[in-house]
Amino acid sequence: MLTQSRPLRCSSSLRRIDYTNRSLQDAAKAQGLPWAAAKGFDTSCPVSAFIPAAAIKDHANLRLTLKVNGQLKQDASTSLMLTPIEPLIEHVSGVMTLEEGDLLLTGA
Repeated sequence: MLTQSRPLRCSSSLRRIDYTNRSLQDAAKAQGLPWAAAKGFDTSCPVSAFIPAAAIKDHANLRLTLKVNGQLKQDASTSLMLTPIEPLIEHVSGVMTLEEGDLLLTGA
């Protein structure tokens, strides 16, 4: 069992979108190679400005939207997450040290 040595806290939240280079992904898959590079190219994960935790009333029910050039692309709530935020932070911080400014990205 993993234990947490420091109190858990989240100082802020943000929105992000991750891009996939489908051409690179398809080529790597066809060759039986890992395709992580298709997710890790320069500019592949732009993020919003940080939203201070004090500005968020309920992390478990936070509506998140994403617009690109004024067009709505995503609209969801953290209430739809399979695992709530607190257990995710607890698990990850039991495996690695989380530092101020680290980003913990989850799927939608």
